[in-house]
Amino acid sequence: MIQLRPYQEHCIENVRAELRRLKADGAAQSCILESPTGSGKTAMAAYMALGGATGKPPTVAFICHRRELIDQTALTFDQVGLDYGYIAAGFDRTSARVQICSVGTLTNRVHDIPAPDIVIWDECHHVGARTWSEIRHAWGDAIHIGL
Repeated sequence: MIQLRPYQEHCIENVRAELRRLKADGAAQSCILESPTGSGKTAMAAYMALGGATGKPPTVAFICHRRELIDQTALTFDQVGLDYGYIAAGFDRTSARVQICSVGTLTNRVHDIPAPDIVIWDECHHVGARTWSEIRHAWGDAIHIGL
């Protein structure tokens, strides 16, 4: 089980505080968690996906753009103890509330899948790309967190 470091807990609280502030202002709930390579952003995202802070755990889509990142994300989610499924080529679809998604597969299925409560974008600097922005637009009412 991964134990969060104090700076990671602080990052998560900052993200949650920003999302609460945006909600109170009536703004779209979208923010970026920026932290150096190797600082544990995926672990922080996994702890946010565990939910519980607001009662019912949220449905979450964690979006990756490469197979290696899907595998690394799954390993981290396993270490956190987070149950998940996949929306990616070569994986059976499950009804898990947390899904690790391949951008390529999700682009083709986004209109057939109910929007999650939270979308977490790994390597979010790609969101300007056409396929990524199609997903962003289709799930515009969800909370969006970029890494």
